Amino acid sequence: MQGYPFLARAATSFGLGAALLFTSGCGFSNSKNSTLPATQTYAYVGVGESGTVNQFQVASDGTLTPLSPATVPSTAGRGPGWIVTDPSGKYLFTVGYVSPPVISQFVVGFNGTITPNSSATLNGGDGSYPFIFTPNGQFAIIPGVQSEAVSTYSLSSSGTLTLVDTVASCETQFSSAGNPVSAAVDPSGQFVYVGCLDNAISEYSISANGTLTALVPNDYVPSADLPLNLVVSPKGFLYVVNNGVGTVTAFSIDESTGALANTGSFPTGTGAQSEPEWIAFDPTGAYAYVTNLWDDSVSQFTVNASTGALTMNGPDVPTGQWPIQVVVDPSGKFAFVTNSGDGTVSQFTITNTGALNPNGTLSLGVTYGPVAIAIARQ
Repeated sequence: MQGYPFLARAATSFGLGAALLFTSGCGFSNSKNSTLPATQTYAYVGVGESGTVNQFQVASDGTLTPLSPATVPSTAGRGPGWIVTDPSGKYLFTVGYVSPPVISQFVVGFNGTITPNSSATLNGGDGSYPFIFTPNGQFAIIPGVQSEAVSTYSLSSSGTLTLVDTVASCETQFSSAGNPVSAAVDPSGQFVYVGCLDNAISEYSISANGTLTALVPNDYVPSADLPLNLVVSPKGFLYVVNNGVGTVTAFSIDESTGALANTGSFPTGTGAQSEPEWIAFDPTGAYAYVTNLWDDSVSQFTVNASTGALTMNGPDVPTGQWPIQVVVDPSGKFAFVTNSGDGTVSQFTITNTGALNPNGTLSLGVTYGPVAIAIARQ
């Protein structure tokens, strides 16, 4: 099924969905140039085959050390597929591959271990695709292919979600089923962008109470083939991973109106057949990393602070089989890649020039998965 995102292929080939995870690194300082608080960093990996969340502490050398217990059952049924933490790092959420979808809610303890929240589950989400939080953590933005809509949820002080608004998304004059799959929020928290698998981006403003309004009715910015993942970098540019053509497109964001302006597309991997899946940035936004599904690699870039342009920062770095998610820890020292084809996580250290150095491979003891990984700092 070449030309379609891995998420659909995985559901067909393995009987499971695949998930992506929003991780931008916004709001953190680079520890190479500043001093971070004396806190610990934890990583959480969702493994659909075992139906668990694997939990780890990020050691001082950048390797993942299992917590006790090493795994926690996901209460969302088969999965988890998608997994994310809120910006405070206090709460974690998963969605399993069930219909209708169910969101599971966890509390992150002082030692990094997760336990079900007092309200353990609620209906919503989409097990095959991610959702994100606004920068202030007040709202979750959840696109859904099953519902053909995007929803907002408020986050309570106790870490539970409540539905606020649902609007049809990715509609055009030609189609009402544009398949919303990924979302991003500008740094000010005023504008929301939703990637649509029929090759466009829907744009919204988000109100103080969490409701969404199209910037222009049926506003629809053209994108390249299969815009699978949207991320806003710490520098404030929107990046769209074009799975179908092996590129990443950068957009500048008008701070007043939220309007997007295309500033260029940049190849990743070895070409259109690489099928890039995800992009992540170091905390300063100076370096970017893109996973390439069929190349079994991650591409590394420097980022032009003025234009958002990506320039190769060395050769592609090998990963395990079928890499999906790449994340950078808040210190900017380490990166991790989930390899869905061989049940491993690739670990990397990051040099002062943004280059990735292999730092060992962690086996999760499963045949396939993981897909998604989340980071929390306590």
